Amino acid sequence: MTEAVLRRWLKVADPTALTTRETLQRGLGLGRAVEEVHRSELFALRWAGSVDAAPLVRQLAANTNLLVNPNKHFLEVRTGEGRLEPRGNLWVMVWTEGDGKALADTLERRRLLDGDSPRVRRALLWELALAGDPAERRRQAESITWLRSREEGLLANPELQAAHVFEAPPTAADIGSRLFS
Repeated sequence: MTEAVLRRWLKVADPTALTTRETLQRGLGLGRAVEEVHRSELFALRWAGSVDAAPLVRQLAANTNLLVNPNKHFLEVRTGEGRLEPRGNLWVMVWTEGDGKALADTLERRRLLDGDSPRVRRALLWELALAGDPAERRRQAESITWLRSREEGLLANPELQAAHVFEAPPTAADIGSRLFS
């Protein structure tokens, strides 16, 4: 089994991340405890066999517009224990079961990769810069992740989504183990 993760983010200021930061600071009253909020999209690809995944994912990104638009996205590709380099000091991955299936179906139907097509999952990675010591940042991240009321939580709806808080930048294996479980 081989896994790769492609992370893409906007080359310009992300209006969704800016609005999220404003909502956390003002709407939820967290003020300066929330220093920065950024957002990336993750695509996790898993092959049943052994493949050289990083070049395949880079080739797919370069030759199609399915994963990135080079005019508006930066990208990063990692495999196995390769650690992503997101911004911030805490990271919240949010996903909905089944996200990525349409991309997997497209890869299969259009035969865009040599060999077997991978399974694909998609998620958002919220990149948070929070004030305080590590324990306080973790508590704060857990609090703002799960939507509980109009005054608490924002990043994930527990009725529809799953989420995980990473205290260290995640590896491709960390992401894959959660998205493909």
